[in-house]
Amino acid sequence: MEIREIKKLKPLKPIQETNLDSTANPPTVNAKPTSLTSSVNEDKKPRRLSEEEKQQRLSEDNKDYKQDKFQHIKIIDCDQPVSRVICECWHCLQGLLIQVEALPPQYLEAECPTCGKCAIRLQGNQVISTTPIPSPWG
Repeated sequence: MEIREIKKLKPLKPIQETNLDSTANPPTVNAKPTSLTSSVNEDKKPRRLSEEEKQQRLSEDNKDYKQDKFQHIKIIDCDQPVSRVICECWHCLQGLLIQVEALPPQYLEAECPTCGKCAIRLQGNQVISTTPIPSPWG
């Protein structure tokens, strides 16, 4: 084994500004932007939003997204040609065992056999089977 000595690098020197045109004004470091919006809000500090304003902004941004709703999912055999997905239906929370052919991937919607709606959106070639099971999460 060969041990090599690590060379210590010299610190970089600061770059000096050079002015090619002697008649031009030198750039200023702390120049303020000249846009119209910056001149209006120059002296104002950002204010904190109240809880009501935060909730209102969240509801405006996420009109069709519920913060308290999420979906349990567990993917098994993801390295095999046929993957198994254990999940709950998004609508009726029925436990499902879904077998999916993996390649070539495309967007799929697996239908829930209980409620008939889209239970989950997956990537795979085709849904082979959807079996209702007791939900492992509740």
